[in-house]
This record gives sequence, C-alpha cells and structure tokens, in this order.
Amino acid sequence: MSKYKKLSAYLDSLGESERHVSFKALESILGFALPASARMYSAWWANDARQGRHATAWLSAGWRTGNLNLSGETVTFHRDAGAGKLVTLTCGQPSQRTRAVAGTFDVSALPKADGFNPLELAIGMTWRTLGSLTLDESGKIVFPPVPDVAGLYRLRLPGAGQSRHYIGETVRLRRRFYHYANPGPSQATNIRINALLREHLEAGESIKIDIMTDADSMVIAGATMPVNFLNKATRRLFEHAAIVSEDGAEIESLNR
Repeated sequence: MSKYKKLSAYLDSLGESERHVSFKALESILGFALPASARMYSAWWANDARQGRHATAWLSAGWRTGNLNLSGETVTFHRDAGAGKLVTLTCGQPSQRTRAVAGTFDVSALPKADGFNPLELAIGMTWRTLGSLTLDESGKIVFPPVPDVAGLYRLRLPGAGQSRHYIGETVRLRRRFYHYANPGPSQATNIRINALLREHLEAGESIKIDIMTDADSMVIAGATMPVNFLNKATRRLFEHAAIVSEDGAEIESLNR
C-alpha cells in the first residue's frame, strides 16, 4: 500500500464524513498519475481489498468510494462509520470464547471415519515459464502464445518491496488469457485482474507468467494415481497446493 499512502494520510486528515474529488486532485495528492485502468474501469474503484493495494489505501483509513463518474473523472469518498478502520488480524492467543468451546468439545475423541483414513496425499508439480506480458500500442494486454489446453497458471508481478502472485486454473488456458485481456462488462474477476495487470505494466514493471499442463506425481494412500487436468477437482487440488506452498513467503497473494 506504500505507493498510495499519501491518500490514506489525506483521508485521515479530513474532518468531514464525505469528500468529492476529481481524478486530477487525487493525482496532485498522490504525486503521480493514476493508471489508465482507473479511468477505464469502475472495478478499479471497488471497495474490495482484493482489488489491489490502491483499494486498501482508502479502506485502511475507514473510507469507501461511491458516486463514481468515469466520464467526468470524479469520485466521492464516504467515511464508513460502521466499519471503522481496516485492521489486520494476526495469529495469537485464542479468544475466551474459542477456549471455552475447545474445552467442552474434543474432536479427537470422535471415532475415525471409514475410507482412506488417515488420508495421506503427496503431489509433485513443476512450473514452466511461458513468457512475459506486454502492452501493445493501444495499451491492450498481450499474452504470450499458449496451447488451448487445461492447466494451471501463475502471474508473477515483481515489486521493489514485495512481489505479488495470482494463481488460477482453467480447462482452456488460451481462452482464459483472452478474457483477461478482453474482459466482458459482467466478468468482475476478469475486469479486476485486467486492471491489476495494466496498472503494473503501465508503471513500467514486468509480469511473468508460468503454466503447468501436467503434473509430476500424485500419490494417495501409497498408490500412484493418474493426473488428469481435464478434471476440475484435480486442477483445484494442485491450484490450492500451489497457493498454500507460497504462504509465508515474501509474496502477496492476489487470490484473496
């Protein structure tokens, strides 16, 4: 959020509960130009921390956006009195309620269920770098060529302080990338990802994309199992394993 910290400080300094501002005024506050995606997509202004670090700038200060006018290049910030400031929860001592519930319910005392139990699972996977994303002369995102097959993909957005990754799965890689580059008006996720990618590239940063169209191994209860990425459950298993494997690293996940 450091890039947009001046917006947080500005909102913190306001005494009123509502402020209508122009995009030009925001650029003056920030000290740099807003990305082109902020002028093209309403999704850039969504009150969703998953939208990117810029949204956290106003959410963390306890404000929300509204009355967006893209053609007039204005937006209104409303103080969210009910929500208060956005806080980050960290792991620590369990709450009194949690301790009380844990003290009266011992899950380990329940009988074991039938089937593969305990379930022992091991998977192996290897990412392959497909290439880099670029912007064409019109400012449109260009993905490297890819076969239209089932698989996983990882978008890597390196940053000076912390890199950001987005990991996904699809039955058709080429079609998924096409929709990221050309999001439809009702495709909220595609619009969100498109805005994030454009903002990063327009800032002069690079984006690498990795793919996985087959797996090294999958062993369940000691038996080697075939891996079929045409099966959505299998793709999601590997997708979530890839997301979990990066948890705790110096990487901000964009999958939240």
